[in-house]
Parts: sequence; structure tokens; C-alpha cells
Amino acid sequence: MLDGFARKLGWKLGVSPEEAQSLADVAQRQLRQAKARQDIYVDGDPASNVRVIVDGWACRYHQFENGTRQIVQILMPGDILGHDVAHAYQDHSACSISPVVFAQLSQIDFMAVTAEFPGLERALRRDLSMTLAIQRQWISVIGRFGATQRIAHLLCELYVRALLLESSKEKRAVNFPMAQRDIADCTGLSLVQVNRSINLLRSTGLLYWRHRSLEMVDLSALAKMGAFNPHYLGHVGSMFAREEGGGTRSRSGGGGQGTLPLFR
Repeated sequence: MLDGFARKLGWKLGVSPEEAQSLADVAQRQLRQAKARQDIYVDGDPASNVRVIVDGWACRYHQFENGTRQIVQILMPGDILGHDVAHAYQDHSACSISPVVFAQLSQIDFMAVTAEFPGLERALRRDLSMTLAIQRQWISVIGRFGATQRIAHLLCELYVRALLLESSKEKRAVNFPMAQRDIADCTGLSLVQVNRSINLLRSTGLLYWRHRSLEMVDLSALAKMGAFNPHYLGHVGSMFAREEGGGTRSRSGGGGQGTLPLFR
């Protein structure tokens, strides 16, 4: 598991194999586990640790007094929590989506590793820049897109991020532990809106989502529908070039952006 984790760090953060392995070695000594749907920390907890996701998916979220929740970040292997917090206490909560393995490092241990390998410090700035870019996209999408477009955009983003973590980039299906309630909490929509929009997207044959597996049959078409441009995720344009050049068309043989109502 840690070998794959080091490889993912190398891609995501742009560090050398030696630097990625050094962080993986430290993580090996501080591994923790969380069951699915379990809080990792909650709003108001001390912000004294840095956590690195080794395996599984998690999220950061805000819980409101009326019982609603807004997910503000989806976390995948290689993502880091805590290095971007400047306060003494957490101003949000984090929980697992699937079963999660994570390393919990003290700020002192984490700073010691970054001091030994200056490339890690540069990589953390890159990581923070990408996180902020994703959150800018989410704000824009929630503020200006209808329900179907919001979901299409989110599914494209999460699919691309998950695919980039796979050892083979040629596969079309990725592990996808998100539930419709999670999609609703990411996009600011009701569960009814999400269910209706996802059924509509499924009917086009552009994607296949079932049993924790998400397959993009025509990623380029879905990206066009959701006005998704992957530039903010890094250099992943070649993925879309492959889709344009030889991608499989919709299973149903029809569909397309112009045929879908964009539910509000």
C-alpha cells in the first residue's frame, strides 16, 4: 500500500521518488484507520496534526445547525489535511466516505521531513494552489450552473482525479464510493434534484455508475455538457484527446448536450 502511495505522491506533488518515499516512510509509522462515514476530526478540535490520505476517500465539510451539510473538498490518496490551517482549532470537520487509511503526523514531524527535503515544501505550495483552484471551480459552478451541469462537472472532475491515481490510465472505470447524498452535499442540491439529474445522465449512455464503480463511456461529451475544462487539475489534456480521437460513443447511441434539460 505504501509503495503505491509513494507513487501517487510523486505524481500529485511533483516530488522526486526519494522525497515521496521519505514521506511514505514517516507515514508508515503513524498509520490510522477510519471506517466509512466516520469523523476524522470535527469543527473545534485542536489543529495540531497533519493527516495524509494513504487509501480511500474522505471529505471536508461544514455541518449547519439545521442539520444540512456542505462538502467543501473531496480527498483522495496523496491529499494532505492540516498543512494549510493557520488557526489553533479546526474551523470545519472531516470524515471518511469509504474506509480510509491515513497517516497522522505531528506538525513537528511533518516540518522535519519538509526541512530535510526542500522539494516537499515546493510541492506543498503546488498542492495548496491546486486545492484553491478546485474550490474556485466549485464556487463558480454552484453559483452559475443548473443541477445537471453541476453534477456533470463534478463527476468529470472526480473521475479525472481518480483515474490519474490508477496505475493504468487506459481503463474507463474507477472506484467511486460517493453516494447521491454526497453529490447533493457537494453541489448544494436536494437529493430529489440529484436523483433526477443522475437518472437523466444515465439515460444518455454517456456514463455508467453502479456498485461503487464509475465508467465514462464518452468523457468528452459529458465534459462539454458540464462545461468542464481540466486545466485546473494539471496537465491532463491528453486524456480528452484520446476520447476525441477514438472514444466509445454512448451506449444508447443518442444523447448529447442539446437534448438534456438543465434542471434548476
